[in-house]
Amino acid sequence: MGAPGSIQWPALSTDGKRVAVTRDDAQTSSLDIWIHDLANGAATRFGPQGAGLPVWSPGGSHIAFAAYGDGHFAQQATSGLSLEEPLYNEEPRFYPSDWSPDGRYIVGNILLETGPVLRLLPLFGTRKLVPYLPSQASPLGARVSPNGKWLAYVSNDTKQNEVYVQTFPTPGGQRQVSTNGGSVPVWSRDGKELFFVSAGKMMVVEVKAGQNFEVGAPRPLFDVVLTGSNPRFEVSKDGRFLLPMLSDQAPSVPIQVIVNWTAGLKK
Repeated sequence: MGAPGSIQWPALSTDGKRVAVTRDDAQTSSLDIWIHDLANGAATRFGPQGAGLPVWSPGGSHIAFAAYGDGHFAQQATSGLSLEEPLYNEEPRFYPSDWSPDGRYIVGNILLETGPVLRLLPLFGTRKLVPYLPSQASPLGARVSPNGKWLAYVSNDTKQNEVYVQTFPTPGGQRQVSTNGGSVPVWSRDGKELFFVSAGKMMVVEVKAGQNFEVGAPRPLFDVVLTGSNPRFEVSKDGRFLLPMLSDQAPSVPIQVIVNWTAGLKK
């Protein structure tokens, strides 16, 4: 799937039937969110002009997004029958990366002069940002596990980006997942695998993310080069990958689907 202009930050709905993307329209020089129906290919513009970084609510009824124009953070019903609802409008600006399965928290980053910092936005009480990590080097893209008990994120505390997992929403029991660099962690839909990118390879580790967190050794799946300043990919329930990748035929960035990736693994 794809359209003229740069497409990035794909966000798959909980039911796997729709994907929201940030599209940089080359003709209007505007960032906008579009929702694509994966069954029939229909695309619908969503939210205000100048919005990006969409994340779905657990039931798929709403999308939260960052508005680049004035920097506010809001949500809006995907039905299009209501106006946007502001969620956070303070400095520093908040940029989302995931919505917890119980609907209580949105995970994201604030940007300080020293770098990005991981924060949680509770959708209850006073809606004040909650610190998650003391580190000021946590790139955008933290993801909550399907059971809502763990958070996968990237930090360069060791002077190299690596993927880590801690308990959620209260941090604890940090475990390093990647072993030779890693970025863009994404959980499988059943929570039994964690994917990430390392040295141009899509990597996967088997995990047991119940009361305790156990992780296997990373293994490569296929070559990959993601595009965009905040790269992101998604994995559907049936194992298809949605990847924003450069096209050899055009300067646009389409979303490509990789299927049957297990056939390339060595037995």
